[in-house]
Amino acid sequence: MAPKTQFSKDQIIEAAFRIACRDGMDGITVRKIAAELGSSVAPVYVNFSDLEGVRDAVVDRIVHISREILEETGTGRPFRDIGLASIRFARRYPVISRDLTLRPNRYLGAYRSRMDDSLAGRMEADPDLAELSPDQRRELLFRMQVFQTGLTVMTSTGQLPQDTTETELTGIMERAAEDFIAAELRRTREENS
Repeated sequence: MAPKTQFSKDQIIEAAFRIACRDGMDGITVRKIAAELGSSVAPVYVNFSDLEGVRDAVVDRIVHISREILEETGTGRPFRDIGLASIRFARRYPVISRDLTLRPNRYLGAYRSRMDDSLAGRMEADPDLAELSPDQRRELLFRMQVFQTGLTVMTSTGQLPQDTTETELTGIMERAAEDFIAAELRRTREENS
């Protein structure tokens, strides 16, 4: 009898991620992972206690990819970088992007909680936002995320004209970010005077 093929935790996560890219997060099942690997379900249960553990690991993978994409855009302008990274993620992984934004699910909350501290840190380093308190920066981040989520949804669902370029999307986000920042700074200065 031939020895059983062993699969690492990373291979299982990668197989589950490929499924999420095609079928969404709820499309990840132990049977689909086994089929993706060409094995029985045993390797999944050897590495994970349950399916939710696999899905949590996929969310970690998505966070890692999001951070990599964010680093690719690293201009030092947080809103531009955050928005552009989101658009790039939506274009590369439209099914996951739609899954995270269009349906009520626990994955978006887990994703946001893992990303928000990193994003808040980027904003803290931005000299344009130095006058704002940490709470004001978080509120500003939330408002920008609301705007950017709409743009991301339009990207991942194909609602934008096909010929819309990344440069045009960046311009839209930059103008919105400038408006949000200017309004928050004006409010802060009025309250402090």
